[in-house]
Amino acid sequence: MAVTAAYERTAETISNTEKSLINGSTTLTANTTAGVYQLFVDGVANMVKGDEFQISVYETVRASGTMRLVFRAVLKNAQSEVFVTPALMLLQGWQMTMLRISASDRAFDTSIRKG
Repeated sequence: MAVTAAYERTAETISNTEKSLINGSTTLTANTTAGVYQLFVDGVANMVKGDEFQISVYETVRASGTMRLVFRAVLKNAQSEVFVTPALMLLQGWQMTMLRISASDRAFDTSIRKG
């Protein structure tokens, strides 16, 4: 199985409004392209002491269901390495987002990889 960069965002500014890492929108619609996905977030150059950002992954359990939280992580303070989610099997309707909890808006490079 070939691994591809399904969705990439360069210098995506993250504020206190939850934002899709698929398309940069604050309107969170379900993506129905099935696959095994893994999110990479590079905050090494941008985050400083006092920063706090939340990463969330949502999935729909069944085709006619509602997107619900399946994974959440919080990045705090200065970072020394790239953040990576576990590989997740996503199918019915999913979304990956990021949100600023504290500090100033920051820009991040992100890559959602599909296997």
